[in-house]
Amino acid sequence: MTTHTNAIPTEKSSVTSSLTIEAALWGGIAIAALAIRLATLTRVPLNDAEATQALAALNIYRGGTPTGDYSPLLASFTSAAFVLFGATDWAARLANALLGTALVLLPFGLRRELGRIGALVAAFLLTFTATPLFFSHTANGDMAAAVGALLALVGFTRFLNDRNPRGLFAIGGGAALILTAGASGFTVLAMAVAGLALIVTGNRSTLDTLSAQFAAERETVRRAALWFGTLALILATAGTFNFGGAGMISQQFTLWLNSFGITPRPGGALPAILNLIIYEPLLLILGGIGLARAITGKNTLQWTLSAWLALAVLLDIFMAGRSSGQILLAIVPLALLAGIQIEATWHAWRTGAKPESDGVLVGIGLVVSAFV
Repeated sequence: MTTHTNAIPTEKSSVTSSLTIEAALWGGIAIAALAIRLATLTRVPLNDAEATQALAALNIYRGGTPTGDYSPLLASFTSAAFVLFGATDWAARLANALLGTALVLLPFGLRRELGRIGALVAAFLLTFTATPLFFSHTANGDMAAAVGALLALVGFTRFLNDRNPRGLFAIGGGAALILTAGASGFTVLAMAVAGLALIVTGNRSTLDTLSAQFAAERETVRRAALWFGTLALILATAGTFNFGGAGMISQQFTLWLNSFGITPRPGGALPAILNLIIYEPLLLILGGIGLARAITGKNTLQWTLSAWLALAVLLDIFMAGRSSGQILLAIVPLALLAGIQIEATWHAWRTGAKPESDGVLVGIGLVVSAFV
């Protein structure tokens, strides 16, 4: 009896210690992600596209009207940064540094589905891999579109799995970021529409579950829709200081439509799949292993990430006028799938490694050693 009584506090102490370590790791990742992004914001001058974006924000800051092709959301954030810190290159890139840090931390909201280790691995990859780091230093709207997509996914997952009404507000916030981010935001919207069509045609039970939950939360849905509309208006118009930003959304949609085609265009980036092979081979291998695992299972989130990745790559192939930062829309699901795979491999190894998990570990080790 004595032994059994003493085991309870020991177990609680172990859980508390585990949570403390996890919190410390997340805190460390957050500090590292923000520090590296802020420390290197001005290592190179603004390029032409960044200068155009900064000029739009500068016009708002001076009480004028922005001109040219710009992201309404980024112009709003950057004009606020100019008010706080002055009109400098550092302030012109500050919004993307903060958005890049938010992207790193969002897997925390999926740690139940990814696993605690998987979520940490995904955050680590998004912190230190070259592409997310580079676009955290680049003043364009692509990072905002990626953050909005992941925030909406977190909200959707929490609403579907936990019936948490706050998930609807996360969806609304993500949708506002996507709508005002720029041309790449419409790529996300196209992916979302295609993804919902796949759910309707291929997973009737999920559709029925969502319909029932939305019907039960009608008032919350209305409040979340109001939140979306208000936030989108504020982000698009710099808090009503730039009403032309609302009109810029339609212009960005036109630019997005015009980007389709397979003939290479001046200024168009390389296809995402080529960029992944050249710049992110480690992430491509780890995420590819996770993708193979996901499509053979029945997990809703894993299937969603697989569809996200497939749609992002497919749309990117047919967009000769794609922006360079659109590759982030493939990077995010790859990082999450890599986290899922490493979580599964870790648990398989702890419980007695199987031949296939041993092979994955050896493969990961060889890939890592090749890049160290």
